[in-house]
Amino acid sequence: MLVVVETNPLLEKLKSEVKDSRLILIPIWKDPNQHPRNTKLSCLYFYLIDHNKSYILPIDHPEAIDFEVKSFKFLNNGKEKFVLDKKSFLFFKRIPGLIDIDLVSYFNTNKPYDLENCFTSCHRYYYNRLYDFKDVNLIIPILKHFEYCENVRWIVLNDIVDWEPSETFNGYNNDIIESLSWVESNGLRVNTPQFVNRFGKDQNKHISRSTVYTRYNIYTTTGRPSNSFGGVNYAGLNKDDGSRIPFVSRFSNGLLVQYDYDAYHLQLIANMVGYDFRGENIHNHLAKLYFDTDNVTPEQYKESKQVSFKLLYGGISRMYRTVPFFNKVNEYIDDLWDIYNKYGYVETPVYKKKLKREFFTDMNKNKLFNYVLQALETETNFNILSKVLKFLQDSKSKLVLYTYDSYLIDFCLDDGRELLDTFKGLIENDGKLPTTISYGANYSELREL
Repeated sequence: MLVVVETNPLLEKLKSEVKDSRLILIPIWKDPNQHPRNTKLSCLYFYLIDHNKSYILPIDHPEAIDFEVKSFKFLNNGKEKFVLDKKSFLFFKRIPGLIDIDLVSYFNTNKPYDLENCFTSCHRYYYNRLYDFKDVNLIIPILKHFEYCENVRWIVLNDIVDWEPSETFNGYNNDIIESLSWVESNGLRVNTPQFVNRFGKDQNKHISRSTVYTRYNIYTTTGRPSNSFGGVNYAGLNKDDGSRIPFVSRFSNGLLVQYDYDAYHLQLIANMVGYDFRGENIHNHLAKLYFDTDNVTPEQYKESKQVSFKLLYGGISRMYRTVPFFNKVNEYIDDLWDIYNKYGYVETPVYKKKLKREFFTDMNKNKLFNYVLQALETETNFNILSKVLKFLQDSKSKLVLYTYDSYLIDFCLDDGRELLDTFKGLIENDGKLPTTISYGANYSELREL
């Protein structure tokens, strides 16, 4: 039965029943084609798991009576609240106990739910015909939004009922999703004419107060987040073709400051297998071993990078197993493969998420190692990132972009050099993960500090 909450008595009834029930929450944004930071909530669907009841609360929809909900504190009921796209919902309300629905599926299958077929024919008609129409969800009847939400509920309910909390799940649900929500919320300041000129006139609709917003997706095969929105791949902005020029500081006395990890994957795996580069530049260290020399030439240094990349991602050939570092890596890869075949899964190094055999096809020894290495990278980053964001929360400076081996800060000079030094100490993890710092007026023209 459809219950549209648009009177105080119905709202009080909902509040009363929410008190002792787990919830499924599905937000309906006014404009599904906009970043959630650039639109507002139209309706909020509730399914009360322990009462088997559904409600839809209109917040801004022309069909509903003008009815204002002044507070959502009633959602703080101490029960689990399973929400579709927690990362985006946090832009609306930060409520304790939120659990990302897609994360439940990701832990079970290594994929998010496929909910495309949940849309009604009405949704498909308007989404296809009126893609560029602002706030298209306001045209679609509340009844059709409710129908869509009910379709989603039927797909996810069994998994949710069977869901059990774990430290690993909580790490992803809290550290990773909430950290990415904070980064997204900060946005990237752009020079609007330059941004539109580089990425196209269609980008005008995604620019709000000279700011664009990124959108991270953690539900990838390897677990490394992708980051794109509106046709712009923010995780892969080209350094050489002018793509980075439009990105600037939001502060009149500000700069963009980037921290880059040095030979990040090599350092991570060295920490994992217990190999010590003795504080030496990693590529220089390995070049000495590759070429049996104490005086590495620029050509040998460059070739060392290429050799290490090939060995780490393409397999360690027999001739390079005499290099102590890669001998240890090779032993680790063999052990990892043995565990995978014996138990049907391996655990990621930091959060202990299971990479199960049934998740993958055509798995082999080197592919497994690369999946674990990318998981190590991602989980290490977010273990650090959750601490970094707490450190920055009272500062003017903002973390505005995260990629797999770098962080970009929109730095306000009012915060002082001490902030940059403290930030460096946090992300280097007590010196175990060295970084270089560069800065500039825009993201393209950075020079080393």
